[in-house]
Amino acid sequence: MISRIDEATNMPGIEATIEIIDSMDEILTYNTWILPTLVVNKQIVARGYIPSLQQILKHIKGSHSTTNDNTIEDKL
Repeated sequence: MISRIDEATNMPGIEATIEIIDSMDEILTYNTWILPTLVVNKQIVARGYIPSLQQILKHIKGSHSTTNDNTIEDKL
């Protein structure tokens, strides 16, 4: 999943911060136990599978706002 997220965030016009979470305490703050889990701006957008590049881009673009930078978190 990390390589696909990296591919999505390197596309022209996409700005995002990638954060990989591997601390069990932090993973549990998202109330998920299914891995991998993809979180965009504090919202779980994929859990238990690796989303396609198009799905990742849809979530990044759909969650963008003028007051919040895109933060993508991958739970390992």
